[in-house]
Amino acid sequence: MSIKRKLSVFTILFVVLSLLGTYFITTEPLNNFMISFAITPFTVVFSFLGNLIVICLIVVVVFLCSKRAYNRMRILVIISFILSLLGYLLSIYIRYYQSPFSLKDLSFAKYAETDMTTSIIDVVLRELILEFKIVLFLNFFIMLVVYIIFSKDKPKGIYKKELNPRILFQNTKLLFSAMIGLLLLSFIHINVVYRYTKNNWKLDHERPLYGMQASGPYNFYFYDLLGFDWANSGESRKATIEEVMLYDKNVSKYTNFFGETYSNVLNINDASTVRLDPSLGDVTTLNGIFADKNVVYIQLETLNTFLIDGSSPFLEELNLMPDFKKLIEESYFFENFYSNVGLGNSSDAEILALTGLYTPGNNLMYWQYGSNKYPREITWHDKITNNAYKRMIDFRLNPLPKVLNDYYSASFHADNRQFYNRENTHPGMLNFDDFYHFTERILPDKIGTTNAIDAFPSHLEKNPGSPWVGEKDLFEWVKIVA
Repeated sequence: MSIKRKLSVFTILFVVLSLLGTYFITTEPLNNFMISFAITPFTVVFSFLGNLIVICLIVVVVFLCSKRAYNRMRILVIISFILSLLGYLLSIYIRYYQSPFSLKDLSFAKYAETDMTTSIIDVVLRELILEFKIVLFLNFFIMLVVYIIFSKDKPKGIYKKELNPRILFQNTKLLFSAMIGLLLLSFIHINVVYRYTKNNWKLDHERPLYGMQASGPYNFYFYDLLGFDWANSGESRKATIEEVMLYDKNVSKYTNFFGETYSNVLNINDASTVRLDPSLGDVTTLNGIFADKNVVYIQLETLNTFLIDGSSPFLEELNLMPDFKKLIEESYFFENFYSNVGLGNSSDAEILALTGLYTPGNNLMYWQYGSNKYPREITWHDKITNNAYKRMIDFRLNPLPKVLNDYYSASFHADNRQFYNRENTHPGMLNFDDFYHFTERILPDKIGTTNAIDAFPSHLEKNPGSPWVGEKDLFEWVKIVA
């Protein structure tokens, strides 16, 4: 087989295998952690076109950069491995976040505990073999084998021999024209898909995932690298104080979104499920009955309602969390609660529960809160893309510690103080008087933070396999401070 024919076969194989590889990470049957949206003719056609355009663009750039056939093949093998690796990393990320990551914002991984990082690496390696995720590298293995076969009978000094410039894909002018044309097609494609996504999916924090499935992961990440923002509809604006006050629940009367008027005073007659201890005396409202008592707010990680609401006979037989259910039976249980599961995960939940406000879900609000390190130095990429991380955001929130301004407030987290930027957000954004943490690495003292290693040296037992202090000792911290 001639060199020209080998290169043609190899290039076609690269394009076909690269296109097939995308379906292993964007379809639910092949990636069970992926949230698949309804498939339409538009999403099928345009995801294919988006991937094809970028793969062809890669081929053209490789052909422009190298004039020798076997060098081109070697470069395509390397690119095939990189694409496979990125696809695998994306599948791992989707396992935990159900959304594609952004190449320009990887702050979710900042200051993770070493033990936590090790456990994730263990999951990555285990899935690679036991769950057959090695199939994501199938295109690379095929390309490598074909390259080895094609290279067996290559003439000596072939790497120094350039192809005839009159050959179709050896003509520099033609290749350069093809690159410009493909870039133009890619730009038109991403804008058409963006308009379609904006019109068909209104949830900002899910638009990147919808956009990736509609545009294809290759074109999605090509424009993500250039700073394209899927969640920015261009229609956001700063709310006026009058609009904020309209839905303020800390007033005697307020009107909700549906125009219904409510009071922030809860009368005994309106709380039929409440049973009051006689020691509280003769009271007519629930407001103020716990005056001068400690307020303990506990946030549980990843707890779904179906685990405790009795809706599953199978789970009821297991009798999970009996003490927690007893607590619910003598408490208010709010079933009409909407979670904002987004990129911020735990940190978003903290903002939601302590302020009553939803976060956008498409970025990490905690890392946008300013400190002596944030905002960081503005780069050329920030200027071009108008990146939100380039500037400090003025968070004028009304969190629970601020509302209870006559109380001493403290927050307790059994992980290191830098994780999720809590060393800045808890004393600053959320107005806690003290933030207790468990940080094993040596760090300089920071106002508003206290290391449990110094404060509670006899209550630092970790759960097996966990990088954090266990719940029992964490409660001991709270009891000691209270």
